[in-house]
Amino acid sequence: MFRLSKQADYAIQLLHRLSSLDKNKALSLRTFSDESNISFLFLQRIARELKQAKMIESKQGVQGGYFLIKKYADISLMDVIKAIDKPVFAPCVIDEKTCKLIHTCTTKAGIERVQKKMIALLKATPIAGLTS
Repeated sequence: MFRLSKQADYAIQLLHRLSSLDKNKALSLRTFSDESNISFLFLQRIARELKQAKMIESKQGVQGGYFLIKKYADISLMDVIKAIDKPVFAPCVIDEKTCKLIHTCTTKAGIERVQKKMIALLKATPIAGLTS
């Protein structure tokens, strides 16, 4: 079973809310925190990661807050997971030095096949299709 982290789930909720804003409008994290009952500090960390991943941007001032810079329909589940939950899968597949059993491992090839299929599915899944 695939398990989405709470951070990634909240990131998707934030992105969905930002997608509903009128053009040239921004949403304060404090407002979203109050609306969603998600910790403001937790949202700050999530927003920082989404900003580094170039999905959102912020502006200062009275009308300040966050807004989308990447088209909502173009954001995949993989984009969010990579931004929020790095590294994504089994460390041994990415870097063999992380496993002491790598030379005798009988499951690495199978894990790699599953990982490739999961990545393809996550890339092909737009978050716009997950939210209502």
